[in-house]
Amino acid sequence: MGNGSACVQLMTMPGGVALGDSKRPDRAQRSGARTELAAFLRATRAGAFDLPRGG
Repeated sequence: MGNGSACVQLMTMPGGVALGDSKRPDRAQRSGARTELAAFLRATRAGAFDLPRGG
């Protein structure tokens, strides 16, 4: 979160998209259809993956 350690790459490919980590290119990329990415982004914006805040 905001510390500069998260580097996500979004790449287009035939038939879909791929997500990768630019700081760890040795790791496998995640790929899927554009519709799957759109659904993931909608869920993220809606807070579906938010962690509880401690305090």
